[in-house]
Amino acid sequence: MLFDRVDESIPRWFVVWMALCVLVLSPFRYMILQLVVASAYSVQSGRALFSLFILAFYVPIVFGLLYVVGVGLPLYLTLRIPFGSLTSPKTTSGRLILGALIAPVNALGGSFAFLWLLPFAAYTVHWLNPYDVIGATNGPAAVTYSVLKHFTPLPVKNYFIEVNNTDREMLRNHVASFYLGRQGEQWYVKLSYPDLYQRLIQAHSDH
Repeated sequence: MLFDRVDESIPRWFVVWMALCVLVLSPFRYMILQLVVASAYSVQSGRALFSLFILAFYVPIVFGLLYVVGVGLPLYLTLRIPFGSLTSPKTTSGRLILGALIAPVNALGGSFAFLWLLPFAAYTVHWLNPYDVIGATNGPAAVTYSVLKHFTPLPVKNYFIEVNNTDREMLRNHVASFYLGRQGEQWYVKLSYPDLYQRLIQAHSDH
């Protein structure tokens, strides 16, 4: 939508550079993975399908705002530098160069803001059944992550670093770290890593 406003004034090199910044430095790749997992969730069970009626009331708003902060706002701020008003754009070579220099900074800033806000957005789905949420990491989600893993490192809880992980387990550990509630995460760790679960229980009891 933003590029449609300035398509008559925007040089091709600037379009290519902006696309690279979005693809490489912004959370765009993670958003694709997130949408694939969310799509797979709906077919995990009848319970998951029914929960969509509740999720539809607030998830588009919560995660839509997250996407605006992570990608939309940095892109908008970057385009304002070389074009000023997007309704009647005017630009110069100097402003285009300045915008090109600011673009990667804004994209990285959007990524940091996205990751900082992600736990708060993910908290709104902690009530979902953990079996369905973890099940959504199979199939298309696992294949998507196998392609994106070299460019999209996934943050996990510190104790997951102690175990050896396949690509699918890494994706599941990330989902468990962010998208499961405390009880759901305990269920996942106990089921997937019983030795780790016992160590965590022992460490908790020692404290």
